[in-house]
Amino acid sequence: MHFDRIVSFETIEHLERPREFLLRLRSALSADGLMILSVPRGMNPAYLDRPLNPYHVKEYSAPEILELVSGCGFIPVERFMQNEVGHIEVGWSSDVAGSFIAVCRKSPNRILNCQANSLMLRLRI
Repeated sequence: MHFDRIVSFETIEHLERPREFLLRLRSALSADGLMILSVPRGMNPAYLDRPLNPYHVKEYSAPEILELVSGCGFIPVERFMQNEVGHIEVGWSSDVAGSFIAVCRKSPNRILNCQANSLMLRLRI
């Protein structure tokens, strides 16, 4: 079964293996489907080696999110930011955003940036 839309709000920052999660989402998405991903903006001071939020495994910057989704076979087509009071704007401004929202489509190409071919086989992509 494939889905036309997959939504994941505030999830990947809690995962030990976010790439595996995104690859599974990609395999469940129809060829012309869209994934909507929301991730809180990482606000760690440079001197900390762990997230401020004790429930987060990792906090992401805007470039890190784009690299992660692109490396898992998604093409970002829209970017939005949401501040803490729920206001949503087009684009990403790291100074204002509380969360980044990426609307991505599935890349027609096979995943080139995957860490291991065995992971692709295991996920049946």
